Amino acid sequence: MKKQNFKINFTKFPKAEKGFTHIPNKLFDALIKTKLSIDARAVFGGIMGRVYGERKERVLITIDEFYKESGINKPNILRAIKRLQKLNMIGVFLSKNNDYELFSIQQNYKLWNQLPGKYKPINGEYKE
Repeated sequence: MKKQNFKINFTKFPKAEKGFTHIPNKLFDALIKTKLSIDARAVFGGIMGRVYGERKERVLITIDEFYKESGINKPNILRAIKRLQKLNMIGVFLSKNNDYELFSIQQNYKLWNQLPGKYKPINGEYKE
């Protein structure tokens, strides 16, 4: 097999200016090890981007916003939210009059649940 030489030109990457979001590497590492549907991963990514981008503990995101940003149909968005709640990856908080939802990220990824039959870490533990 022919060896390929890949060179990365970092000067051509987008600059970290307006719209740059700092997200902890350990959270990304935990996300990589977590089996999720494409829809659940997109919803989690949307919440994570807003939480860290706005630097708030809880962010307001409507189902319509999820739809406009991801193109995922509303029933699948709702299923993904329920799945992420069951996995303890997100928190969902209803407003007092139940007309909108606030979302948060469970930042302690060690508290994330794995569903039976899904990915289990090697030797039963995550490497730090």
